[in-house]
Amino acid sequence: MQTDSEINKLIKTKLAYIDQDCESETRKEVNDLYSNIKYESGRLRVPDFQSVANIMVSVISCKEKRFNAEISRILSTSGGFHNTDELERAKKHVAGYFEGERYLHRFEGFLGGVERAAARYGLKFNRRAYRTDIASSLFEAGVQNSTRRALASVHAELAIHLRNDRVKTPEILPGANDIVDLKPNFMGLGINFNALIKRIQAKCRKGRRG
Repeated sequence: MQTDSEINKLIKTKLAYIDQDCESETRKEVNDLYSNIKYESGRLRVPDFQSVANIMVSVISCKEKRFNAEISRILSTSGGFHNTDELERAKKHVAGYFEGERYLHRFEGFLGGVERAAARYGLKFNRRAYRTDIASSLFEAGVQNSTRRALASVHAELAIHLRNDRVKTPEILPGANDIVDLKPNFMGLGINFNALIKRIQAKCRKGRRG
């Protein structure tokens, strides 16, 4: 089993910290909403559920922005990925943070918390009366759209740090020995222009046939 490179280990460690921070910040906001649930003047006071949905979805954009900033910092100073395998392993790891299943159950969990808070006052929370279905639908759409956008954004950030200074494959630069001649001159090297022209012409013919 192939192990992660040092750069991928560093990325994994940093992203895990960011993930925890974003989750902690969002959880605090949600807990504050729970604390505001009260029974006053003969009515149960509950948060605006669309606002709750927006707060819960915002954790995804928090991770997107902070992941991109940290990835840019790490890879800009380290010289980037050395090969496509490093890049693909990093992309696969990032994808795990933006799987919809990590988030889709959260709004339903919040509603369950509201029901328990209401029960403490001897009340039953009526979801239909508060039209929680609307907020729930908006939440699900927000999660799907945000995770898709975030994944594309972070993958793009990773991709721009793939080093492009590697030697090209033989298919791209075939027969270099035919073009570069080792022969006496003031530089010690010479260019066989006939061989170079023939190769260019061959490529052109191949392109027309394709």
